[in-house]
Amino acid sequence: MERGKILVLLGLAVVLAWAGGLGQTIWKETFEASTPELPKLPSGWTTSAIGTAKNLWGRVDIAQLWGEGLPSFPSGTKAAYFGKVDKATGKGNYDEGTVAGKLYTSPAITIDLKKAVDPKNPNLPPSEIVTGYPAFVEIRFWSLREVEYYPKGEYDITKAYIDDPDQPFWLKSSKDKSQRVWEQVISDPILVAHEDEITINFEFDSVDGYSNKYLGWLIDDVEVRIASLRIETEFLPSATVNDDYVGELSPVGVLFTATGGVPDEDNTGYFIKARVISGTVPPRLDIKDKWYLDTTAEQYRCVITSWIPESPGEYEFTIEIEDALDQKARKTFKLVVNPEDAISSIFTETEFSSGWEMTGLWHRIEEEDQLPEEPRDVKTDAEGPVAGYCKTNGDDPDRYYDTGDRTFGYLTSPPIDVSLYAGSMLCVGFRHWRGDGVKG
Repeated sequence: MERGKILVLLGLAVVLAWAGGLGQTIWKETFEASTPELPKLPSGWTTSAIGTAKNLWGRVDIAQLWGEGLPSFPSGTKAAYFGKVDKATGKGNYDEGTVAGKLYTSPAITIDLKKAVDPKNPNLPPSEIVTGYPAFVEIRFWSLREVEYYPKGEYDITKAYIDDPDQPFWLKSSKDKSQRVWEQVISDPILVAHEDEITINFEFDSVDGYSNKYLGWLIDDVEVRIASLRIETEFLPSATVNDDYVGELSPVGVLFTATGGVPDEDNTGYFIKARVISGTVPPRLDIKDKWYLDTTAEQYRCVITSWIPESPGEYEFTIEIEDALDQKARKTFKLVVNPEDAISSIFTETEFSSGWEMTGLWHRIEEEDQLPEEPRDVKTDAEGPVAGYCKTNGDDPDRYYDTGDRTFGYLTSPPIDVSLYAGSMLCVGFRHWRGDGVKG
């Protein structure tokens, strides 16, 4: 299953302040258990080597790494660690030839959505949560990684994934510079169901036995949470008067998409609520108040079957969505409806008679007869006057820009009103003839 992109946040204090109200915790590991003794991992965690390489996964206390000058651990003093500690120096490394190991949770984590319900405010009564009830979760963990930096190759690979090592939700290698700070990694929302089981895997592979005298990789506070609700649609494409808007959308007919949270349920399916809380929606554009979950696409969708705008305009409005746990998300959209002739010419100039600013040698040339036949035969193929950058020579043809000094000038059009086409891609075209005989 494709897990998508991830959000990496730097700085412990900032992240906690930002993330405090998002989702609810279903499962968490802090690695602070007093038993078993270090360097053994807490009960339920398993490690395995990859091939014949040596596996260095274990658990460490920050006091053991006294020589590293590390920042405080996210919680407590212990963390999972790929590496070994030199007791004499208090420093860590993974310098034992080729090393590679996998750290994973075992037994698997059971998704218990009833843990996401606040007993003081049971918006989704536990009795309604049955096996197979869908929800979105996200995986979070804190990472501190120091490995070899070598942008020309991929060594010291570190990755995190759910069920498929070829589709990690977090991946870094020697091409990525190390940072001796704690980073919080948050996966994209992952669609699961009540009583599903997942396994979180962390994998380190040095690939070779060179340049391995670095700290290694520390992992702390691994967590499964209800994913925060969010509107995934980034922008709305422009519409055109008398054209069905459905065909402009991708996928066809899907106006908005969203992920995260725990949906409500009715006779049609699972859904989140939606409403316009401010602004103006184009006339007769039907924004549904329920966005249903498409389990194949793994997202909520607001679908329209048809909308043919009747007049041009620019509209801006804010949508708020809400899930069964009262999580909310908002986003503001701008939708431009272009006139029916939006693809035709907005502005055409053939006379250069008024409104144009001409500096330097720019001037209006009334007739093609004003242009010389020699040394080159100037044929502009223009109907009527043209703008030219050359000298005026009285009764002689207009030609040359030899003034005895550097010469330059600007030809500037009058203001062109494009307000009805806001949000559209516009292009500028013109024909020209240069003194070297080039026409276009």
